[in-house]
Amino acid sequence: MNKLHLALTVLTVAIIVVPIIGVVYAYRGNLVGLVLPPELESLASGNYSTSRFQPPTPAGQPTYDPATNTVTFSFTFTNPLENTIELENLSANVICKDDGFLLGNVSVNQPITIAPGKTGTINASGCWTQGALDYFKAYHSGPEDDDINVSLENLNVNVAGIQMHMDELADAGWVPLPLKVT
Repeated sequence: MNKLHLALTVLTVAIIVVPIIGVVYAYRGNLVGLVLPPELESLASGNYSTSRFQPPTPAGQPTYDPATNTVTFSFTFTNPLENTIELENLSANVICKDDGFLLGNVSVNQPITIAPGKTGTINASGCWTQGALDYFKAYHSGPEDDDINVSLENLNVNVAGIQMHMDELADAGWVPLPLKVT
């Protein structure tokens, strides 16, 4: 009876361990590929060109609400997967395109759910810093100045647990200037 028990134990261990060792051996040069699908792996490496995932793209011109001093950027993002995903957060620095002055930050901190194959709209908002308001008064208060061309730097997006980063979105649009600085 002990020999039968020992043989069954060894057989059970072999049935479990041998396939695991085989899979690890097959992926020995790419252990990340063992856990992540190719789309998510290419995103994690920063290579968007080989992935069906694409970074969010600007949708229309940014808006400014003078009552709340809030600037809002809209982006679209398409879910290329067959599963629902969540965009967990998005953040970026807003920079004056003319001279690189930091105007503020925008972010989305609540999750946005996007169904499979659908495109969702992401609204990232933030307030101008006091330094930005002073900058507008000093450098953008002429009679022809009613908006400012901005870019986004350090754009970080967390989608489905994968962090995407873009150093710069060179043209994020023209934002209307606060009325009180002109």
